[in-house]
Amino acid sequence: MPSTSLPSVNPVPVSSQPALSPITSLNGGNSGNEYHMSHHIHQHQTNSNTNAATYHHSPPIEHAQQPLNQEVTNYSSTVTPVSMPSPPASIPPSQSNLRFEILLEAPTAAAQRTDETPMTYLNKGQYYGLCIQDQDKIDGEFTTIIKIMFHDDTHRKLASTYWSFWLTQQNSPKNARAIDIDKAASTGISNVETKSFDRLQFRWHGKKGAKIFIRFSCLSTDFSRIKGVKGIPLRIQVETKSDNGSTCTTLEKSFAKIKLFRDKGAERKNKDDQKHIEKMCEKMRGKTQETTPMIMMYAPPHSVTLFNEMTGTNEVSDDADVLNLSESLNNLDDVEGGDLIPLPLGKRRRFSMGPDFLEPLDCDPTYIPHLRKKRAVLCIYVKLPGEAAYRAIYLNHLTLQDLISKLSEKLSEKIDLQGQQITSVVRCTKRNLTVRIDDDSIHQLEDETDMEVDVQLNQDGTVQLTLKY
Repeated sequence: MPSTSLPSVNPVPVSSQPALSPITSLNGGNSGNEYHMSHHIHQHQTNSNTNAATYHHSPPIEHAQQPLNQEVTNYSSTVTPVSMPSPPASIPPSQSNLRFEILLEAPTAAAQRTDETPMTYLNKGQYYGLCIQDQDKIDGEFTTIIKIMFHDDTHRKLASTYWSFWLTQQNSPKNARAIDIDKAASTGISNVETKSFDRLQFRWHGKKGAKIFIRFSCLSTDFSRIKGVKGIPLRIQVETKSDNGSTCTTLEKSFAKIKLFRDKGAERKNKDDQKHIEKMCEKMRGKTQETTPMIMMYAPPHSVTLFNEMTGTNEVSDDADVLNLSESLNNLDDVEGGDLIPLPLGKRRRFSMGPDFLEPLDCDPTYIPHLRKKRAVLCIYVKLPGEAAYRAIYLNHLTLQDLISKLSEKLSEKIDLQGQQITSVVRCTKRNLTVRIDDDSIHQLEDETDMEVDVQLNQDGTVQLTLKY
């Protein structure tokens, strides 16, 4: 995926803030096992073929003997330190009993309330470092599964439907991946598997720890066809299992709440949120000369993201549905994204070949099913000349040609065009501006836009349509 080098993030200054509710960390309440990881984030660019991949780096996990508030630099000649504000003097003490310390090398959001799960903004297509350590330092191997999921349980219940829709937007649904790993840059891992589009799996040693680099190929706004919709929160879930050869037992699950943006959207979002908080504080200071109540509402940002403990309220799983969807994709031949139609949640096909599989009887081998029509990508309401009611028009493609084709069908029922061809489509705005319609204009149309259509028959045998909206 294309990516771009990113500037540093400037979180809200922490030194001027009072002590706030700490972000949940993964020290398991054991102060003797600090997470010795530099809080300075580094980044560099490496070129793979023709695509550049952007990374956020911390020092390798073997350099973990530095105190948390001490700088570590020049660990690699290919890494250029990025000037970033320091986080608090120490990561807040843990409020969980997590055994496995998991750290994502990305800053937490600049504006997040103390009573909410910490949020982290990430960029689509950008690699981020993720470090894993076993506090017990067991001399053995673990299997870890990393998944990208929906954060809210209401979205997880519809995960298969959302992912089906996302896959239809990809050029090659069979080969599409929502999460990727850079094996060459990762350390301390083996037996990497990427069988499902939404997860990856690997083994690592408890005494050595592991560091991987992952990136995501979706946006938080990718799960709706409506333009301008607010992105839904996602999560990175990490599940670690004991590796006993014949059996695997789940030891622990943890997660980090994220939102995915395009290009440099994560940095812009943090900066915009920071400015918004500063403006609110200025207004309050002007009225009451006191900003403490406002500041106390927000948690301080940190330069890294610590994973949170799973609780009973966020254990809703989407595994069965999503894995079934992934299995069905593996059984498909290569197809174009537009040829796939997401199935409604209640009509998902099951591909099980287990003991409950039933073979249908009385099948007609000569029957040829009709091809399903492609699902429309946009609906607009048009009012034709001489009509009082609006008609619905569904576009299969966001192109001017498809709009002309659909309008011609409707107009032919009302007006005899006498074989004349529609050669021009313009828009008349509410300010009486005349704008020529093209493919870009169609892309900007919102779902269920209503418009009036005027028809002008020219002497040269052509037709011009004027859309008023």
